Amino acid sequence: MPPVEANMSQPLKYVVLRHEGVDEPHFDLLFETKPGSDLATWRANEWPITPTTEFTPLRPHRRAYLDYEGAISGDRGTVHRLHTGNHVVESDSPEHLIVKLEAGQRLLLPKADR
Repeated sequence: MPPVEANMSQPLKYVVLRHEGVDEPHFDLLFETKPGSDLATWRANEWPITPTTEFTPLRPHRRAYLDYEGAISGDRGTVHRLHTGNHVVESDSPEHLIVKLEAGQRLLLPKADR
């Protein structure tokens, strides 16, 4: 199936959260994929990201995380917002999501095996 090309003129929101109080503290990157969508989510071990940063796909998260900071239910640690911004979706296929951040950086984010 060919990738779905997105409307690049429509900025969407994203957030980077520091997730602490868990066995392996990490960074969560959460992206809208269209206005009002749940947040496509990836884990990274570093922020800011570098060309060698590895991204691990996670399940989509609720939109509340665009603004939320604090304890996660079920004793799953806490999150602190490090960065918010806008991006555009350049491509959304079953294999990956490509986003362009407001500063011009492009990220190729792998999707979970289906």
